[in-house]
Amino acid sequence: AMLEEGGRLQGPELGAAPPPEAPSAAAPDLDSLFHRPVSAVADLELPVTSLTLLGSCPLRWVFARRLELGTLFRPGGEPWVPSPRADLERAGTGGAAMGTALHVILERWDFGAPFAEAFAAACPAAMEPRLAAEARSLLEEFFAPRQPWLERLAEASSLRREEPFVYRLGNVLLHGQTDLVCEWRGQRILMDWKSDRVAGRDAIERRLSHHRFQILLYSLALAAAGRPVDQALLVFLRASEEGGFRQLRLDDFDLEWAATRARRMAELARELSDLTIEGTGRSLLDGVPVFKDPPCADCPFRDGPCPK
Repeated sequence: AMLEEGGRLQGPELGAAPPPEAPSAAAPDLDSLFHRPVSAVADLELPVTSLTLLGSCPLRWVFARRLELGTLFRPGGEPWVPSPRADLERAGTGGAAMGTALHVILERWDFGAPFAEAFAAACPAAMEPRLAAEARSLLEEFFAPRQPWLERLAEASSLRREEPFVYRLGNVLLHGQTDLVCEWRGQRILMDWKSDRVAGRDAIERRLSHHRFQILLYSLALAAAGRPVDQALLVFLRASEEGGFRQLRLDDFDLEWAATRARRMAELARELSDLTIEGTGRSLLDGVPVFKDPPCADCPFRDGPCPK
């Protein structure tokens, strides 16, 4: 469940007497420590974003999380995505940096203020000037059209932003951070900002499918903390004329699907973390399942180590 303010993690009291030392034993075999059976692991702790990535493409998860190739294939953002902002990205302030900058600014945004005033107050003074200018241009385009959801945010009685949570699902411990939970006319509404580059309704629908699992897990975590949400929306900040707000279903079937899938993905994460190729004559990737229709278009490993 989500840890409320003032909550504390279980652990020894400060100043308590140390536990008695166990009898000395022979040094353990290091191989046994690194190749423990899956059943020996009592709990598995994972970020929700990691579980979402695994659910979309196990191969990409292995490259990014198990082999830690992310910094090699995406050193400055998202240069593999065609973009008219290529110069900005070559300067090292590409998609990854832009996504972080947008989240930082929107965490402080006053939805009831004029755009220029809201941006000046929300943009950190220390932000790199070219990145700040690009973020301003992007957000100005997003806020320009009259959108009902922006008006509702301006009217909201409560805005809770960037709140961390810890959620236990069976023997899996998930942690993450919600972008925005607002209270509007008696309804609790979850919103998640996305800086994906999407153009056209088909592209938006594909990204909705990709992010759906993540938002459902956020909804489950909030419900477990006693704060169930009435609506959940993905907000695409780069969707231009298509409109960025997209609502997701939150019925019992969808939430149960997400919980079941989370358990399965957690077991898969354990299996992939324990993969070893020593003495097998096989490639590590031979043991990685391939899901149908993975989101290859924006994958940094598409033209690199991915064999598919």
